[in-house]
Amino acid sequence: MIKNKTIFFLLPNGITVRNFLNTGIIDELISKKNIRLVIFTSSPLAFDKYNNNEKVIIKLFIKKRKISLSGLLNIILRRRFYKVNQTVSNKILSKGPLFPENHNKIIEYLLSQPFPKSKIIYNTLRLIVRKIKGFRPEILKVFKKYEPSLVISTHPISMDEYEYLSCANKLGIRTIGIIKSWDNLTTKGYIPVKLDHYLAWNEIIKNEIINIHHVQESQISVTGIPQFDLYFDKKNMIKRDIFFKKIMLDPNKRTIFFATSPSSIGPEDPDIIFEKMCFFKNNKIKNIQVIARLHPLDSIERYKKLKESKFPNLIFQIPGENFNSKVNGIINPEFITELRDTLFYSDVTVNTCSTTSLDAVAMDKPVINIAFDLKPRKYYRSCRRYYDFDHFKPILNSGATKLASNFDEYVNLIFRYLKKSELEKKQRKNLRELMCYKVDGQSSLRIADAFLKQLK
Repeated sequence: MIKNKTIFFLLPNGITVRNFLNTGIIDELISKKNIRLVIFTSSPLAFDKYNNNEKVIIKLFIKKRKISLSGLLNIILRRRFYKVNQTVSNKILSKGPLFPENHNKIIEYLLSQPFPKSKIIYNTLRLIVRKIKGFRPEILKVFKKYEPSLVISTHPISMDEYEYLSCANKLGIRTIGIIKSWDNLTTKGYIPVKLDHYLAWNEIIKNEIINIHHVQESQISVTGIPQFDLYFDKKNMIKRDIFFKKIMLDPNKRTIFFATSPSSIGPEDPDIIFEKMCFFKNNKIKNIQVIARLHPLDSIERYKKLKESKFPNLIFQIPGENFNSKVNGIINPEFITELRDTLFYSDVTVNTCSTTSLDAVAMDKPVINIAFDLKPRKYYRSCRRYYDFDHFKPILNSGATKLASNFDEYVNLIFRYLKKSELEKKQRKNLRELMCYKVDGQSSLRIADAFLKQLK
């Protein structure tokens, strides 16, 4: 029987706060007897509902140091990790990074020299890092004060949690990490602190942990995707007429959901939407409307030309803009609800190599992936390269989504799905089972259960 256990929950940034605050994981944990949570977060306002709960303590997340010996060594280790454990994804990114202005090839080269693929050098540096203390006195102080039995990492590939996890390792406290997204291990796979247990969305990610990080199968639990639990629950959804009235569109028209990307990934998103709206206008197509939902890292300023054109069948959905809460943006509980409703009431989803493809498949909605450039671009600057990434291969192999290789094909695919939405339904079902494990509303419970098992 579990008695008097304290769990440290590390929630430093917005996406992880959203994934765990709004999915029932925390509530499930504190419903158990003799369990207390100490939540370290950069967004304490998001946890106001727990202010009077004696089983939950909210602490401001202690940010990582800007300069430290362990930090410098981990930068070197990360670069070497990409060479020692090279994937198709990080090989492409080394030549065509998403943020080229921050990519200095000379520095990258120097950080991985000499013998960049030497496992001996990599393992030696890793051993040196383990010997370094790696955390400040204020980190040790909170460990001594609350005496946790388990530390939960919600983003183990990031350096944000490094000091907390290093301290836990030095003190012999059990650690568990959640791989928060499907591309993390093949594009950013270095894990600064090795943990005792890992949680994976699906068997593919589980096998990546085993093959890339040489973790034993018994150290991994497959849980599904917690933020998809809401997609299973459609009982409390807003009614169709009310939804479209709220966003000032027509419930009787066919609806395209265009999920934008940051400018670094989808630089032509504004132009593609503009060309599409002009096509509809020039061909006098009035029964199709478009919801352009902005990525949290995208900016409405990029769409100034579109807004000035005032297309009557186009609206922009900016997550957090109209939420009636002091907590806005991605961490607001309405973020996932609004996304679910938009997916459900749209007829087809469009995106560029985005996780939204999985969101749509989870809701059994047709998906079109943009794999073309309106203006010619070299491969390592083109969106075409994204579809060669490791994490997107299962999507393509499943046949559940369709790639649009040019603008005409893109328009034709839209009409294809508007005419018959049941196309690729079987493939979507197979992909849902492969990538989402189970969309049964129980992923949060499986995650909470995995945490509890680690306490025993």
